[in-house]
Amino acid sequence: MDLQTIARGKTIYLLRTVQTDAALVRSVQTGLNKLGFSAGAVDGVWTRDTDSAFKAFAKRYQLDPTGVSPQAANALLGAIATPTPSPSPAAASTAAPAARAASYGSVSAVSSLSLQTIARGRETYPLSTVRSYSSLVQSIQTALNRMGFSAGTADGNWGSRTDTAYRAFSLRYGFRATELSPRAANLILSSAGESPSPSPSPRPSPSPRPNPSPSPGPTGNFFDEALRFTLKWEGGFSDHPNDYGGATNKGIIQTVYDDYRRREGLPLRSVRYITDDEVVEIYDTQYWRPSQASLMVRTLAIAQFDTAVNFGVRGATLFLQEALGISADGVFGAGTRAALERANTSATARRYVDRRIEYRYERVAADPSQRVFLQGWLNRDNDLKRYISSIS
Repeated sequence: MDLQTIARGKTIYLLRTVQTDAALVRSVQTGLNKLGFSAGAVDGVWTRDTDSAFKAFAKRYQLDPTGVSPQAANALLGAIATPTPSPSPAAASTAAPAARAASYGSVSAVSSLSLQTIARGRETYPLSTVRSYSSLVQSIQTALNRMGFSAGTADGNWGSRTDTAYRAFSLRYGFRATELSPRAANLILSSAGESPSPSPSPRPSPSPRPNPSPSPGPTGNFFDEALRFTLKWEGGFSDHPNDYGGATNKGIIQTVYDDYRRREGLPLRSVRYITDDEVVEIYDTQYWRPSQASLMVRTLAIAQFDTAVNFGVRGATLFLQEALGISADGVFGAGTRAALERANTSATARRYVDRRIEYRYERVAADPSQRVFLQGWLNRDNDLKRYISSIS
């Protein structure tokens, strides 16, 4: 067992298991020391200093302190790959990020890492690596600010405000707050108005269909029904200290309400005072329509809308794409539309909700502070599953 094996897998190795492997302990001690957590001598013995350093490391990077997870292993490997300081400060400052990136395999041949590179690749990067690239951090800060998550000044330094903003973004769109994946990079680029990858060459347009609009019958406007279900679970005003989304009322977070009020030329105010008419308009224009729920059968439309409210429109599209069994990028394009036409069914809706339930457990495993919300999430997901089963 070694850090490379753990990093490539999905298993968290409990510390009592890790402590029995001297070579693995030495690797952990080396990584902790390089990250600035004093683990003591690199001797393969899990001492009190090593234990304290690992717990401090886990707390700093929001990892499970009871074991070495794939995310922890990636972060430690990234630190180990950083070369020792050379006499030239300038050379050291550029060599460290490049070497750290090389340990993940996707950008070893370049001297910098960007959102575009990550979005086009397959590698997921822990934040310990992301923080090493000031231009990448600056891009993320700029995008987060545009999306309504206050990351502070876009200065390329990953401070506490940037960390809080990224955690809020990750929670809202269903990503892990300890890493930057290609899916998250794609979403950040798209939300910031940038293309995640070069546009493909134009393809011949198919012959126009006689009736491109959704036909009446199995699909249609189930917005009112979907909204009733969602509002049953969203409740009133809340501002839980562990909710990274911040103040919320009837499922609408403060930043979304602020954006709406700005577009309408209205003064900003607390989401506590949102009106029923504003609630309906925001849900219709920012969740129902953008999520393409009107193209879907009743059961799938309700699941898609409720998920868009929970995870954002792109987060819902990711769940939809996974339920359809196609590549998931969070963009509702021609491929997603074609797959939907082939499987626009209640069976897809049930797979969709099952995947959502699975994700809840993954979310808590990645960020244990969210466990306080788990039962409420599952109650809602299971109620949605029962509801769509009853009408399918």
